[in-house]
Amino acid sequence: MNLFLSFLFYCFALSSQDLCISLPTASTKTPIYMSRIHTDPSEWDWIHFEELRNILQADLHAGGLVSVVDVRDHLEESFQWSDLRRFFRIDQWKKEHIPFVLTLQVEKKRLRITLFNIEQESSKQYPDLTLTGKLETDRKGIHRLADALYKDLFEMEGIASLKILYAQRTKNLDQGLNYISEIYMCDSDGDNPVQLTHQKGYCMSPGFFPKLGEDSSFYYVFNNEGQSKIYKASLLHPQGELLVHLRGNQTLATINKKGNQIAFIIVTGKHTIADRKSTRLNSS
Repeated sequence: MNLFLSFLFYCFALSSQDLCISLPTASTKTPIYMSRIHTDPSEWDWIHFEELRNILQADLHAGGLVSVVDVRDHLEESFQWSDLRRFFRIDQWKKEHIPFVLTLQVEKKRLRITLFNIEQESSKQYPDLTLTGKLETDRKGIHRLADALYKDLFEMEGIASLKILYAQRTKNLDQGLNYISEIYMCDSDGDNPVQLTHQKGYCMSPGFFPKLGEDSSFYYVFNNEGQSKIYKASLLHPQGELLVHLRGNQTLATINKKGNQIAFIIVTGKHTIADRKSTRLNSS
């Protein structure tokens, strides 16, 4: 009995103490130095160049594995832009303990990016990006470059070129509904929004089909005259067509990875009974 009481007292003593759990706070992100954009003073629109650099930096940060180091004047002075790769001072960068260096140049409206791997003492020059001066166009090329960098650095796909579908609700000034909602698409960073649907009704719950491209297909729920149905459209042909031919209100649709099955909730009957349905889609 004494042994049992001693055991209980020991457990009580442990439970009355504060429990401390230490969590690491050091960053595991890979530091990378990104230079200022070097260009001749005669080149056009410095503001545009700086916006493109900011987009690239944001893309690298968004991937979650990179930390872009702040620009340092003494490091900028070390670049020999006339022959960058030949006169690159790799010993200096080893002292800075920065494993990767990214240099940006603009010449004759072409952006050139070179990645230096300090540990491996190697470099890679990416294909030049022809600049148009239009931010909505040039940013797409920057997103592709960011994804190519992630592929080379970490052997994984980047997310900068991905698109986001969303529904945006606004007050309705033309019809009897209080609000209307249309489907929009934007870049992964939330910029460059484009309205896709013009149903002048209530569209919601959009999603892409698995195969993405210039004419990617997407689905959404459209409430037309009190009936919610699932529709299908594409980026080049956004006028939706009915996808699921079943009775009742349909909502909360989701597509499987192969894109050949869709699951959704259908509401039918006088007592509004919700059933989870799954149906196979045509290959088209």
